[in-house]
Amino acid sequence: MADVTLTRVSLTEAGPELESHASVVALTTGNTYYYDNKDGLPLVYLFFSGAATVTIETPFTAVGAALGDVTVVGGGAGEKYLLKPRVRKYYNQTDDTVKITTDANNVSALVVVP
Repeated sequence: MADVTLTRVSLTEAGPELESHASVVALTTGNTYYYDNKDGLPLVYLFFSGAATVTIETPFTAVGAALGDVTVVGGGAGEKYLLKPRVRKYYNQTDDTVKITTDANNVSALVVVP
């Protein structure tokens, strides 16, 4: 079990090669992934090679009630998801990162900022 930092990739005029970019990380169960969200700008691309559920932790609580975590369920190979930026108030950990985990080794992630 390890904490892994996902590197943010800046968009260029030509755009990055998404699935084959050097910063694409194969997510594995047991590891916890974090990306910097100080500015609230990152988009997260998820590339599935099989069934998996990715969870984005929502640590925010208001008046003792917690918001539910966000889950993205990928059903199979070739599925791709683009996730919108996460609102800092709701999704950031105390160190201004967003926390991601997965329940299967069938998904890769790329964090992109404009």
